[in-house]
Amino acid sequence: MCASLEGPAAQILWELPRNSTTAELERLLQTRFGTEQQTVSYQAKLRACCRNANEPLQDLYRDVSRLIQLAYSGEGGRFVSRVGVDAFVTALNDRELEYEMLKPEPKTLEEAANHAMRLYALACSVDARTYVSAS
Repeated sequence: MCASLEGPAAQILWELPRNSTTAELERLLQTRFGTEQQTVSYQAKLRACCRNANEPLQDLYRDVSRLIQLAYSGEGGRFVSRVGVDAFVTALNDRELEYEMLKPEPKTLEEAANHAMRLYALACSVDARTYVSAS
């Protein structure tokens, strides 16, 4: 097993005492690279996700979608869909847009992203008309 480790996983061998067992190596690998710790990390990143100024909604959608897959790999259903919608809406970082997003109660992350893009396009068209009228 030791001979097959590469990269960061192989560096763990330096941390093990000389007479370590395979079980001790597996425990250390699980602690360092196991999915449980990574899942917690991805869930925290998902909660902290926030749209940057001028970040396209499509990019935010991709980020949230990626984090959902990593944080809840192998899971699905309404719970994960609800978490995705909530994370996306919260990450919009725009109180008015959040409010408008929650009105139709999107069921999936895709529905939420499509609705946000539609609202954003409508807001841009209204802003453009308002700007032209004010000139």
